[in-house]
Amino acid sequence: MTKKKFDVSLDTYSIGFQEKRFDESMYAKQVAQYCGLNNNIHILQSDIIDLWNKTTWHNDQPHGDISFIPTYILAEFAAKDYKLVFTGDGADEAFAGYTKYFNILNNSMNDYFNKISLIKDNKDFDKLYQDRFKKDIDYDIPFQIFNDIINEVSEKDDINKILHFDTRQLLPGNNLVKPDKMAMANSLETRSPLLDYRLFELTQSLPGKYKLNGDETKYILKKFALKYLPHNIVYRKKQMFTVPVGEWFKSNLKEYVIDIIHSESLKNRNIFNQSYLNTILDAHINEEKDYTRELRAIVNLEIWFRSFDK
Repeated sequence: MTKKKFDVSLDTYSIGFQEKRFDESMYAKQVAQYCGLNNNIHILQSDIIDLWNKTTWHNDQPHGDISFIPTYILAEFAAKDYKLVFTGDGADEAFAGYTKYFNILNNSMNDYFNKISLIKDNKDFDKLYQDRFKKDIDYDIPFQIFNDIINEVSEKDDINKILHFDTRQLLPGNNLVKPDKMAMANSLETRSPLLDYRLFELTQSLPGKYKLNGDETKYILKKFALKYLPHNIVYRKKQMFTVPVGEWFKSNLKEYVIDIIHSESLKNRNIFNQSYLNTILDAHINEEKDYTRELRAIVNLEIWFRSFDK
């Protein structure tokens, strides 16, 4: 492999995990070596869960995305050397980088929403909540929001419609909140070159087939990237930047999640049906069904209550 020579001196910072299917640190190292950049890697373990309270405090709101924790650690890591860093945020929404986007192919907008939504079956949500709480819940509102935003770009193809939705909702509601709040918690500023308005306007003008093509995500961006990076890096399998908390709930953090789900404080909030919570917790721990998204959201809600509901 021939290294590229760049007339710059940059450091790169990456997070890794002992669980190999979540770990991308070896790829970050390869890219850094290929480009002649300094590479710094920090390997995380389940003891980082102690930071869940701190990151929730800095976030100011409950959030089911636990990747706030490694984002905080990454910011703390980089802040030892720098006051400003570049991030890659925006590429997935601009160029169709998530594998979930394949759900739009040969499907209607309704089908796509149902496939990506956590609310797939209202009966499950009826079981989750107590009667006094769910009487004020309208399960149709999420789809109404989705439909309203999709209609803002009714003239575009379906791929660009769903990218528009994530640009309007996922980016400001999650993917830009994480680097901003977690970085500022460590006195670090971030810049996202891929969110430059001129680049984003260009990507919005491209047909969806140049972004999601066959079984390829980021189709046109990968073609461009081949000018600078080897094929095995550009076309490796997509991984999410997240913490394997679902696996930890079955092992190192089993007592932790059990204590929270069974806690009197959670029960006394009169939100959830405790019997159903116990059912999904047992099913998850016994590997009968994956309830990671539900459990981590409920756990974080309780963490938030304990921090702010004095």
